Amino acid sequence: MSISLNSQTKKALVEILKFSLENPYSDFYRRKYAPLKLKHINEDNIGNIFVSLPLLTKDDLLASPPFDRIFTKIHSPYVISSTSGTTGKGPVIIFINTPSETAEGQLTWGKINAQCGLFLFPPGVQWQLLTTMIRAFPVYIGNPYQMKETAEIASRIKIDTIATTPTALQHFLIFLEPAYDISKIKHILFRGEPLSKAQQTFFRNKFPNAIFNLLYGMREAGQIGVQCDVLSMREEPIYHLRSDKFFIEILPAENEEAGELVLTHLRKDPTLLIRYRTGDLGWFLRDEKCSCELNFPLFKLFGRNRRETIHAGGVVFEAETFNVILKDFLENIQNNFEAHFYQRLIQDKIQYDIVVRVIPKGSVNEMLKIRLEESLNNRLRISNRFSFSELIRQDLFSPIKVEFADPDTQIYKMPLLYKLVSHF
Repeated sequence: MSISLNSQTKKALVEILKFSLENPYSDFYRRKYAPLKLKHINEDNIGNIFVSLPLLTKDDLLASPPFDRIFTKIHSPYVISSTSGTTGKGPVIIFINTPSETAEGQLTWGKINAQCGLFLFPPGVQWQLLTTMIRAFPVYIGNPYQMKETAEIASRIKIDTIATTPTALQHFLIFLEPAYDISKIKHILFRGEPLSKAQQTFFRNKFPNAIFNLLYGMREAGQIGVQCDVLSMREEPIYHLRSDKFFIEILPAENEEAGELVLTHLRKDPTLLIRYRTGDLGWFLRDEKCSCELNFPLFKLFGRNRRETIHAGGVVFEAETFNVILKDFLENIQNNFEAHFYQRLIQDKIQYDIVVRVIPKGSVNEMLKIRLEESLNNRLRISNRFSFSELIRQDLFSPIKVEFADPDTQIYKMPLLYKLVSHF
């Protein structure tokens, strides 16, 4: 098996692979690739060699001490960061170079004539984005845990640009709207989570004069995809791949339209990723050309290739939290389920719905449905201190509904299948 590569990519992959194997600071990839006995790597055989390399996963990174995965000499411009750890496996600690070239920021911010920007992310993350912003215009670093105070300061300095997540902006608007004329916001950059159709409609109504710009990135790797002015106007999850920094493969996935994105660094970063499974689904738009000046290929994101966790309404749901409750009903239902998540735009707010589909043993029983719904709504916990009933009281979520699925449904033919499905 081989893959088709242009000469520039072949050269970059050969350099990165040799760099990883001959590295004086870390033997991480030497140990990982030892069974392959790699020799004589060159541009003629890199296509065959590259696809033979085992895929890299988050579990691989977690199993190795952080300082054993540094591939360059430690020096002061490094920043230590980490992933969120919301998958339940813990955070991955990474080392990242401080961006030095101004082109990093110009790709996204170069044409924005901003007066003052607001940076509203949890502390310790998205620092690369902040670095590129402050090169272009003054930036106020807001406190996501002090929304009212942040809104007051943002109104006094007359912000016209915001960089944040869709969920954070939903909550921030509660405080910003009474304090500031939000029609003055002319640019919003979203990163950290996908922008759903319901959120897009909601924010378009709120910010009629703003351009929405989506960034695609990972804390493990940084900014992977960018939107130019042309793509921003389309308001779709279509990006230019930073092919000067990354090589992306598409692995086949369950969905016929998309595959999982597998990422490889093309630069000698301190935390080097080779064939890293991102968990994101997407595909290349090979037949489309963008009219902008960026000579980067286009790709479109589809969603996550993950079934055990899901982000909704600013909180993380895990499949096991549903299973803890449903297992008490195994006399009446089969040992598998799907929890489907939906968004609805209701007047001036976004509300979330959850529908849990189970397979009954025997005939459908309306009383069983009522008991299941009562247990899920009253006993489901988001954390040790926070229950789902609190989200209902805050009117962020409607009560969970239960549906009985047909036992012959294809998805339930696998035993012990617990699946969370996003319809955002």
